[in-house]
Amino acid sequence: MADPLEMAFEPSTVLILSHPFHPSNEIGARRTTALARYLADNGIRVIVVSAFGDQPIEPGSELYPGVIAVPVKRPSRPWLDLLVTLKRLVSSSSRARPASPIPPASEPADAAARAATPRTRLRDGYFRVIYFIDHYKKWSWRVSKAAIRAGREHGAVLLLASGPPHSTLLAGAWAALRLGVPYVADLRDPWSDVLAVAHANRRLELRLLRVLEGWVVRRAAAVTSTSASVATLLVQRHADIAAKVHVIRNGYDGEIAPPLIRTGGRLSILFAGVLYVRRTPYPLLAALETLLSRPGIDAQRIRLTFMGDKLGNFSEGLLKAWLQGKRSAAVVRLLPPQPSAAVAQEVLQATVLLNLAQQQHLHVPAKTFEQLASGREILLICEDDCETAQIVSGIAGVVQVDQSDPDVLVRVLLDLYDRHVVAGTASVPAEADIKRFSRAFSNERFRAVLASLMGHRLAQDSPEASQRPASAVKPAPLQGPAPLARSLPELAAQFWADARLYQALNCTGRSGWGSLLWIVLGSRGLWLLTFHRMAHFCLRYRNLRNPLWWLARLCTSVGTFFSVLCCRSQLSEDCEIGAGAYLSNRGYLLCGAHTIGAGSVIHDRCTFGHLVAEGGEGRPSIGKNVWIGPNCVIAGELSVGDGATVLPDSVLTYSVPPRAVVKGNPARVVRRDFDNSRLRRSLTIVSDLTTETA
Repeated sequence: MADPLEMAFEPSTVLILSHPFHPSNEIGARRTTALARYLADNGIRVIVVSAFGDQPIEPGSELYPGVIAVPVKRPSRPWLDLLVTLKRLVSSSSRARPASPIPPASEPADAAARAATPRTRLRDGYFRVIYFIDHYKKWSWRVSKAAIRAGREHGAVLLLASGPPHSTLLAGAWAALRLGVPYVADLRDPWSDVLAVAHANRRLELRLLRVLEGWVVRRAAAVTSTSASVATLLVQRHADIAAKVHVIRNGYDGEIAPPLIRTGGRLSILFAGVLYVRRTPYPLLAALETLLSRPGIDAQRIRLTFMGDKLGNFSEGLLKAWLQGKRSAAVVRLLPPQPSAAVAQEVLQATVLLNLAQQQHLHVPAKTFEQLASGREILLICEDDCETAQIVSGIAGVVQVDQSDPDVLVRVLLDLYDRHVVAGTASVPAEADIKRFSRAFSNERFRAVLASLMGHRLAQDSPEASQRPASAVKPAPLQGPAPLARSLPELAAQFWADARLYQALNCTGRSGWGSLLWIVLGSRGLWLLTFHRMAHFCLRYRNLRNPLWWLARLCTSVGTFFSVLCCRSQLSEDCEIGAGAYLSNRGYLLCGAHTIGAGSVIHDRCTFGHLVAEGGEGRPSIGKNVWIGPNCVIAGELSVGDGATVLPDSVLTYSVPPRAVVKGNPARVVRRDFDNSRLRRSLTIVSDLTTETA
């Protein structure tokens, strides 16, 4: 048996579940790889459960100092692979491909005719069942078992799962439940919203996905998303998770590349990635063909390269068939996937990097940030109202164009030709505009989220710490909760203080045991507060697992049902509420605050949490003896000082000094140094201080 003294000084352990991870070349691997290295450099031991790009990784080996690998191979699926191969062979041999700007396979009438046949319906139904959620379900089940074993062996205190594949999120939720540790669900891409946009008629499939997605995000102690649009949709469907949703975007790794200003009189456009689904190159190819037909255009100075996999209607064979007999065939190169070194060499030769982000309103391609730091001009093809266009809006050196107007594409290519070929200069994003997209900022935001869940603050960054390897960094010890023997009396004392306050506010002039018993049995707000204290107790002692903990967890489960059904309220489990606080019996409270001080009085229909719609971070902290009227919203990383007063119908997004009075939407300070003790001694609702002082 391990020595408890040794265990107390072991570094905290975080489990990361992610299908792509170094040494995989997938761009999705960069987010979790950078996070793991950052945590290890700050004294946190990281256990990574991944496929590692099917590379031969030894179990238990260190990928980086402090980052330990637990490889899980993808299971073989010969029968399914055979069916997919046969489907592709039959489909490719049965299609006629005349040369046209857009392949006939995308014509609605042809697609509708094929979908009408019983054989096609049977085939599509079979593959929809096989690919429900994704086709990594068996792998993810193995990952959950490996994560449970690794978590128990290394004493994990937190688990983070990153998707897609989204079945990894289910595996992470199940493993965290078995381990009894906080769970972070990281959505690199949207989940059910992709199906809702692409196939809105698949109602049953969408409903089942929404059920699974809801279970994952409700189980999670925190939900991170690379997209503010996805975060907003999640909160709209599950209002009770607003306090734990965080927008943490992707970013670029390393340093910003030197800018290429002089082009040498050439226009070299590079797309490095996968062509699939709606990322169609055909409108750009048609515009290039129109450009080459203009007089005075030197085709020898133009090159367009597509490097990477090409799937579906964008396969290499279809692209070659489209190019056959056209002017653009001489300037377009089609290259297979290349090693990282070859990709880097192609980027050095390019003057423009191409980003195809069409019909991805809820998703920002990760390559967007890598291209910003590449030192090259960027051609971004996407809709004007998508989130990718909003992120790069106003950045010089990024040319964003909507493909819906072919003439605009032609004019953009002509402008690039005039500047790169004729003038010989390129416009590159300035370093000041793109520094905010560094991966370092994303890791910092992850650190803040994980630190709040792990019960201690991760080691602070410093120039010295960043130069030291993980093995030389002294791990930050895990500061656990107070001893159980001391916490139980504290819990009882908090309940007693709460009950006395409810009695004083609801039973004026009566202080006997009868009125106290009546308050304990009949106050919904007191029950809501009590069940929250039990949930907070279970969260603090999540690794205890004795009969008392299970009893408290059972009461918490009943209390959650009671809170939603009877009080129409939801309180975040990690919100720490001081003794002698009052929550309105009328309910309708959504509380994602970090703390609420003792003696505070909060009336009905109040919401405390993040500024999710703006991608904001941080949660409000409410001080002691604060009075908050009905219909108030307090959002963002702010503090409400001790003794402050928030009048009804206020929307507060900035910090308030102690004893101040705020009012309005947006709220403003209307009075300072105000004593609100009279307000807190009764349940009278005061909307104006002149009424209170009259």
